[in-house]
Amino acid sequence: MKKNILIVAIAILALGITACSKEEGISTNNNNSELRVKSVSDLIGTSWIYSIDTIYADIDGDTLAIPLDMQFGLDFDSTYAHLSFPENVIGYDMVQGNGEYSMQEIQSKDYLYSYDPSTLTGYLVADGFDDNGTPETFQIAFTYDYNADAILINMDLSEENSDDTTPFTLYFHRNI
Repeated sequence: MKKNILIVAIAILALGITACSKEEGISTNNNNSELRVKSVSDLIGTSWIYSIDTIYADIDGDTLAIPLDMQFGLDFDSTYAHLSFPENVIGYDMVQGNGEYSMQEIQSKDYLYSYDPSTLTGYLVADGFDDNGTPETFQIAFTYDYNADAILINMDLSEENSDDTTPFTLYFHRNI
């Protein structure tokens, strides 16, 4: 079951299944301006959650609603943003050992991060390997929404064997 959930989670985040989070859109329920991210140091020690309660999958022209209860975490320390997966999701990362490449199960992925408070934008950056074992640097842009106190990651989702893309935004809300 865990491996099936992983496939669903990866599809949600990368392959084009539309997801609806519990807090779809921007919420302004946290009006405490003291918590706002006004500098890089304001990210240190913060914890953010992206929740998914339902996904909608288009299978052979039929839309299926698949109930889920998943929360992805994004926790910042002084150097890294730690992306964690729900307990029922197993992530995989390609690793090199003794000149060979293999997939290793992971529960989180660490990203170096940068943040420019003047533009409210930042990047999550990690080194890894592509499917052929070639070293590659992955960079994920994010935007901080000051009014909603949320970290937004914009993605273009696409279905396999299709050139069509659908813009989608992951909303990480502060975990207080």
